Amino acid sequence: MREEERQEERQEDREGRGLGARARRALGRAPRLTFTREGQLVSLTALALGVAATNSGNNLLYLILGMMLALILSSGLLSSLNLTLVHARRRAPELVQAGAPFEVTLGARNLKRRWPSLGVTVEDAPWRRVGAAGGAPASGRGRVYFFALHGDAPVEGRYAVTLPRRGRYRAGDARLLTRFPFGLFEKSIGVPLDAALTAHPPLLDPPPAALRAWLDAARAADEERDARDAPPPRADALSGDLLGLRPLAPGEPARAVHWRASAKRGELVRALRADEESPARPLALLTRRPTAAALSEDDEDDWAALAATACALALTRGALRVLTPDAPPWEVRDAAGLARLLAWLATARLTPSDEPWAPPREALTVCARGAEGLLEGGAPTAAPRGGEGRGAAPEGAA
Repeated sequence: MREEERQEERQEDREGRGLGARARRALGRAPRLTFTREGQLVSLTALALGVAATNSGNNLLYLILGMMLALILSSGLLSSLNLTLVHARRRAPELVQAGAPFEVTLGARNLKRRWPSLGVTVEDAPWRRVGAAGGAPASGRGRVYFFALHGDAPVEGRYAVTLPRRGRYRAGDARLLTRFPFGLFEKSIGVPLDAALTAHPPLLDPPPAALRAWLDAARAADEERDARDAPPPRADALSGDLLGLRPLAPGEPARAVHWRASAKRGELVRALRADEESPARPLALLTRRPTAAALSEDDEDDWAALAATACALALTRGALRVLTPDAPPWEVRDAAGLARLLAWLATARLTPSDEPWAPPREALTVCARGAEGLLEGGAPTAAPRGGEGRGAAPEGAA
């Protein structure tokens, strides 16, 4: 994360704690009452009856007018009581993929033990991209309808969201709506909720041909190395502490299989032990661009999508050693490490610099030139046995 992005976040925090921001949030949570089509018809009819009763002095018209006014007043009072002591909550995943749908869970709970709330709708706030120009919403308002909320019995519903770009997103307060009991008005009240998530770059499907060729060459190099100088199996080779699990790649020895976990998952998975020498294949991410090159935000998103796809596919061949010009090497061995890497790529930006940087010859390099993300790198060599130690993550990835 760059220093200017940190300054923008601190400025947003200061603005959020200001008097104007608090006033806007208070106004957004205030109760609202809107007429439905039926409510407009009933109100206009009552107004016409009132005029006719005043002009004619007919007691029957006054009686009908009183009944209609009582209906309108009771509708407003019962709708307010219906939303009293109703709480809502939101649950969203921390990391999602841009361009792919995911589910957000909205829940409601009625704290009135003797009075159920009927016909309640929870309307979620739109997800907004942090730092986007104008703060335009990136999604619509999701709605979940609950027919009945009984006393102290929480219920949940889900709706689908698709975020168009990578980055960090936030959603503010939700609203509770109801048309109970007669459907004349729609009463709503704001509920204080706050949530944040990160949308990582989309994974390209199918992956670029250059990436598939590099992975095939890496697999061939590893098979050649194993056939040439594979060490004899040791009795204590897999006796160390378990670090994690990952799918078994083609050509890996059967002694590395974690059979109990494989039986539960229905696929062969490999156990990563503390005393096991695991190869780490280098992959370079060039986070710089020439100062003379003018790249748009779409170009940077294309670079990030290519980098995410390369990292995800390279990890299927084993441990991955990510190299960047401005940070120490970062070793990725499991799904948790890949998730941290994808979260970093969600906000990574290309910095203008003409300083040369030479990654290892066998590393696959993801760079940006002009308006295209490119893959560079010669034929990979076999990944070395015995890593050089786990490096620190790029700044802002934790």
